[in-house]
Amino acid sequence: SWGNGSAMRESPWAWLMDCGYYARTGIWPSRELAKLSAEVTHNHPKGIKGALAVTDAIFLCRFYMGGYKDSSLDERTAIEQCKLHVKEHIEKEYGYDLSKTLDEIRPAYCFDASCQGTVPQAIIAFLESADFEDAIRNAVSLGGDSDTLAAITGSIAEAAYGIPQW
Repeated sequence: SWGNGSAMRESPWAWLMDCGYYARTGIWPSRELAKLSAEVTHNHPKGIKGALAVTDAIFLCRFYMGGYKDSSLDERTAIEQCKLHVKEHIEKEYGYDLSKTLDEIRPAYCFDASCQGTVPQAIIAFLESADFEDAIRNAVSLGGDSDTLAAITGSIAEAAYGIPQW
C-alpha cells in the first residue's frame, strides 16, 4: 500500500531518534524502525517515503527546537529557521513540492488517501502555522482526509511547539 496511514503513525519513531548523536556527528540517526513500522502494512515505496518524510520533519523539529537550537535566537526566529530546515530537507530528500500555500491548495483539494496527496499538504499546514492549535486548524481547513492530515501535522507541530497544557 502507498496509503497515508504509514505516515500518520510514524511519530513515535522520530522521538526515539538521538538528537545528541546528530549534534555530535552530523550523521542522521537510523530511521530503520520507522521504515520497518511502515513496511508492515505499507510496503510500497511511496508509503515508506511518506512515513520517512514525516519522521524526518518531526526529528528536525525536535532537534532545532529542543536542546540544540541557537540560544541567541528569540523563539519566533528559532521556529522560522526550524521550518526552513524542514522545508529544505523534505524537498531535497523526498522530492515533495512544498512551495504551494494552503490558500493555493484548498480550492482543488479533496479526499486523497495516498502519501503523496497527504504528506506534503500536512507539512505545509505545519509550515504555515503560528502555534500548535493553528497547525491543527490549518490541516483541518484543507478538508479531504482531515483526521489523517491533522494527525500528521499535529505530530510535527508537537515537536516544534509542544502541546498547550489547556
